[in-house]
Amino acid sequence: MTAPVTASVSFQTSPSILEGETLPRSSVFIAGQDQYLRAVDLHTGKPRWKVLTTSPLENSPAIYGDVLYQRIPSKGLACYETFPNEYAGKLKWTAEDVNGNVITTTSQGRLVCWDNNTKQLQILDSHIGAITASVSLPTAKQVLASDTTNGALFILTEDDEIIRLAP
Repeated sequence: MTAPVTASVSFQTSPSILEGETLPRSSVFIAGQDQYLRAVDLHTGKPRWKVLTTSPLENSPAIYGDVLYQRIPSKGLACYETFPNEYAGKLKWTAEDVNGNVITTTSQGRLVCWDNNTKQLQILDSHIGAITASVSLPTAKQVLASDTTNGALFILTEDDEIIRLAP
């Protein structure tokens, strides 16, 4: 679910009653085993948009404002607009060399992605999906973030040690 996005009131009424008012636009985003990535209106249940991907989706999308990031197995990390004016969705970019999930962002707005299979932590430019840094963590069992935005990273090692990386 996203934070409310405001949209201007689009029906005719007395200007004095609703002057300057906006109605929230909220959606639920669903990554499905049926290969579809969907946006559904939270209030009406009506579909806003959907995209058929190349394989079943195993992870939840990460939503940051007006964009959504979804890992697509065997394809990479894809970036979509959250509220496009098209029912077919709007892909902004795909980073084929990124196979991890977005777990947080940096203070500069870059994406932090963790790939548990290759034990790689990657930092990406959020505007174009280019990798700006990569770190191999071969003894990591799991990497978690304290927050989805500018979160500290906690690395659980194979020796059950916990390492904290501050933002």
